[in-house]
Amino acid sequence: MSNSTVIGHNDLEPLHPGIAYTAQIVLSDRNGWRDIQTVQLALGGDFSDDDNSIFITLQDDGTGQPMALMESGSDNIAVSNIYSSVELNENNDSIIIIKARFQLTWTFPETFDTNGSV
Repeated sequence: MSNSTVIGHNDLEPLHPGIAYTAQIVLSDRNGWRDIQTVQLALGGDFSDDDNSIFITLQDDGTGQPMALMESGSDNIAVSNIYSSVELNENNDSIIIIKARFQLTWTFPETFDTNGSV
């Protein structure tokens, strides 16, 4: 299983506003997923840049399965909790698979969405 940042998208190509993307994040923790509380997906490549990041908070859904709350760091990114998902690998419950559905808005900085580089 590999970690793909955006499904069906070449990581070296720019993202564009108004197009729905799904970021797939695969994480592993030998003693279970509950140690992982927050995941930050920094679309600009800078973890100190909250405005251009998606934050995923993991918690137990009450049945022992993971549940995720997706939030964007600013109005630059629209995230969907309805069309996003989180699940455990069917053969190994120490592997968690997050699929975060998002779109860049028209306020996303142009330096990130035109030529694929900062």
